[in-house]
Amino acid sequence: MMNPPDWPRCNEGELWRYVAWHLEGAGIRSVLVGGAVVAIYTDGLYRSGDLDMVPDDFHRDRIKDVLCALGFEPSKSRYFRHPSCPHLFLEFPRGPVEIGEEFPVTPDGQSARVNLAHVQRWCEKEGGALAFEELARSLGQSE
Repeated sequence: MMNPPDWPRCNEGELWRYVAWHLEGAGIRSVLVGGAVVAIYTDGLYRSGDLDMVPDDFHRDRIKDVLCALGFEPSKSRYFRHPSCPHLFLEFPRGPVEIGEEFPVTPDGQSARVNLAHVQRWCEKEGGALAFEELARSLGQSE
């Protein structure tokens, strides 16, 4: 059994691990996407406020039961909040996993192959120009 996070102070990574563990235990696979991924991989440099989890659509109808058993409350059709965690909420958008409007997405973990100009354009389009500037500085790529 996984212990719940410290609800009032948990970050995106802690909440994601807890929820994903319980969903997986119920046979529901999901992929974390969006700003929460950036928040986790930047160790909190970026804050998201929500966790976008794309579930497999075969078991989407069981998500509500799993989350309600953990104390989450549904709001609207695909959003869930835990009453003790006012700073983060869960969203379950429909798949497939995309980056912006790009599909299919092919994961690539090799930073030498990342096209930073493409990342910059995407960040600017999503309103994250400052986040890109910070990323570029941390990579030693700033002008």
